[in-house]
Formats: sequence, C-alpha cells, structure tokens
Amino acid sequence: MDIRHHVSDRLCFSKKRAGFMASLALALMVGAGSPAIVHASAAPEITSEHAFAVSEGTTDVTTLTATDTDTATADLTWSKTGGADAGKFNLSSAGVLAFASEKDFENPDDDDTDGSYQVTVEVSDGTNTDSADLMVTLQNVIEMTSLTGPSTVNYEENKAVRVATYSASSEDDAHALRWSLSGDDADNFRIDEPGGALRFDIDPVSPDIFAQQPDYEDPEDDDEDGIYKVTVQVRRGNESHTLDVEVTITDQNEAGDLTLSSTRPEQGEAVTANLTDEDDVVGTPTYTWERSDGRRDWVTISGATGASYTPTAGETGHFLRVTASYEDGHGTGQSATASSKEVVVGKLLHSLTAATDDSDGGATWRQFRPAFESGTLHYSVGCNNSDTMSLTLAAADADARIAVNGVQVENPGAETATTVSQSVEG
Repeated sequence: MDIRHHVSDRLCFSKKRAGFMASLALALMVGAGSPAIVHASAAPEITSEHAFAVSEGTTDVTTLTATDTDTATADLTWSKTGGADAGKFNLSSAGVLAFASEKDFENPDDDDTDGSYQVTVEVSDGTNTDSADLMVTLQNVIEMTSLTGPSTVNYEENKAVRVATYSASSEDDAHALRWSLSGDDADNFRIDEPGGALRFDIDPVSPDIFAQQPDYEDPEDDDEDGIYKVTVQVRRGNESHTLDVEVTITDQNEAGDLTLSSTRPEQGEAVTANLTDEDDVVGTPTYTWERSDGRRDWVTISGATGASYTPTAGETGHFLRVTASYEDGHGTGQSATASSKEVVVGKLLHSLTAATDDSDGGATWRQFRPAFESGTLHYSVGCNNSDTMSLTLAAADADARIAVNGVQVENPGAETATTVSQSVEG
C-alpha cells in the first residue's frame, strides 16, 4: 500500500487530526527514503618520541602522549604489551613511564646488559589502539667515591714499577677525576691521570741511559731516612679527598761489581781485581783466576787465589778471568766475575840498545822514541846519512820476529847484535 497516498487521503478526510498525521508522514518518509548516517570512531595516534636517554640513579623516564580526534586525551588508556625489558618499567594508565627501580650505568640489568632498555606500549580509546616500541638508554653520571689505596707501601730499591694505584670512582668515571700531590717529598713523585697510578718521578742522569731509581743506601727523601712522605689528593668539581702515604725503600741484595786494573794485561805485570758491593763486603774474599784462549774453555790457574795475579809466559795469548767469592750484608754465597777484554801480551824484547862510533852517538836525538818498554812494538831512532849503527837486542821468545828498518832480522835468538846502514836522514 502506498503510505503517502493513504495519509494524503486521511488528511483530506479529517482536518481535525491533520497535525498528528503530518508528523507521522514526515517520520515515515525519513525512515523509508533517507537512512540514518553512522560515524565510525577514529583511532588514537602515539605522538611521543620512541627513544629516550635517562641519567643513571633516577626512575622517571617520560609522560607518553597521543592524539585522538573524537576522544579526549584524559579518556585514553596506556598499557605495556611487551618488549625484552618490560618488567623493568612501570606505566600508568595515564601514560607516565618510569623505571621500577633506579639503574646503574656501570651495572645495567637490561636483557642484554648494554644499558639500553626495550619496552612496547599501547594506547587505547576503548575501541581502537596504537602501539610503539620504545628504547630507554642509560646515561652515565660522574660519581666520585671515597679515596681507596694503600697508605703505607714498601718499595724495593732499584725498581722501575709503579708505587701504588689509587681510585675514587668507577673505571668509566676515572677520566673526569683530577689527581695532585703535596707533602714533604711530593717532588719525588708523579701521579698519572686518569687512573691514580703513583710513580717515582726521576729523570735520567748523564751518563746513565736509564733513570736512577730509589737507592736504599742513598735515600733522597726530605729527611734522608728512606721513608718518603706524600699526600695524594683527588678532586671532582668542589668535592675532594686526600690520603697521606708513606713509601719506605727496602734493601735489595745487589750484585757486586768486579773490575780489573788493566784491560790489556801484560806478561810480568800484575793485574789487580777490585771488588765493590753496595751491601758491603764482609771479611776477605777468595779469588779464582782462570785463562782461556777463546773465552770458552776456562782453565783454573793453580795457586792464583789473591786479589792480584801476575801473568806468566804461559798466559800470553790467553784471556784472563777472575771470580771473587765473598760474604756481604745479605750473607754468604755472593760472587762477582770479571774478564780481560784482550789477551795477555807477552814480552817481545828483554832489552834494546843502539850504539854508533861517531861523536854524536850519545846525542838526545839518537835515543829511542818512545823509550824502551818490553811490550812496545815499534821504535824509531835518529841517524845521519850513511850512518852505521849497531843495535843490540834480546828477545823474550826465540821465535820472535824482529824487523830493523823494514828488513826482518832472521832468528835473532836470545840475544843478538846487528849493524844498520842508514842512508836517509831521520
């Protein structure tokens, strides 16, 4: 049935109920020809940053934000939905994100212990949602602790190592601390930055290559008692700590030093061994002398047990070595050794003289230069043109080779005389 036609007929028939019928017709027409429009609810959108940096020692992270075109911000609801470190956070329904407890930069407790915490959050308007993966990274805060390290140190003489190490922070914070020294003996030390490593500050002294480290027998502290006093101070901003330190130099069993009076020993000339020891020599040392023709196989020289030894013809061409056995301030069993740098030189001549028949034979310019000495290998002597000079020489060894004016004298034997004719002034 056509409702509009039916209504129209009734309107004509009954003027009394016209107002009611008109309203009915309008309602029906709307219902039949114009469907009602239903608007869909808009989804919320998270507007907060997804990465945050938070100083260690705090819990507050941030208040999350989101927008929704048809829902008031106060009506949006926040929650955690996942993430490796979700359990480390608290998140209120209003979007306030915080650590559940304070975090330590030096000892993070996130899932992979790298100091970056991960959590996934969600916001809802009751119908629709939006989510985001968040990253919260810890930032270091310089923290100075109490000053730790030894206040008394025993330091062995002649060492080149650090005295002690001091600390007043974690390793990560050490770079921000400033160290300094004061006290009676502060000039003898330095302290490294960062790290608080206390060392003796001694520059090399010529002619030594290496620095002279503290010496028990020769202390250089202010009162020369071998106990160095220094105050270590560390500072961070207006905060500082100090520690008084005493460094005691202890005695070391130092090796003795043995030297020879001659580096080029000669037959018939005494060689003396000189022994020194920083720890003092107690009593009389015992000496053992040896010889070797190649510094490998050493043979003990019988009866040579004193500090001095005079090489014989048997030692010529051999190296000498001597060992001193003795007692020092640290006890018995000490020893020191020295050897010659060159072999023993044998006496080449017992004597050498020159004679001439002319009136100038005794002139100073006819004397040997240099003066005769058994170990000297070369001489010169003045003469006139066509001068005749007689040389008298005695060799220490029958096999000695002697050349006069460049001409070798054949087998001079134990003693011989030769005549030299010189035609060149000299």
